[in-house]
Amino acid sequence: MANVRDSDTSLWLHNKLGTSNDSWTGGSICSQLNAEVLRNIKDCFPDLQTQVKLKLLLSFFHIPRRNVEEVCLLCIYIITKVVSVRVEAVFWNKFDNKLK
Repeated sequence: MANVRDSDTSLWLHNKLGTSNDSWTGGSICSQLNAEVLRNIKDCFPDLQTQVKLKLLLSFFHIPRRNVEEVCLLCIYIITKVVSVRVEAVFWNKFDNKLK
């Protein structure tokens, strides 16, 4: 069941954020970013396209103030996931270069 939910969330995000060549589409999903949606997003985030990830991260700046307290920890979790994946990639790249 979780795979279906992840797939639905990924498809929804792609339809909302990945269909345009614009670097930013406005606040198209900000009002829909609640705790339940962000829980689903954190599970499928690694599999999203780069363009969708970037637009999603930019949308965090536009979350309505009344929702910030509710979703703050989930946003931090997703951002931490992004940073840790990048740090890991840099580490392995440097490690591989030293082995050569």
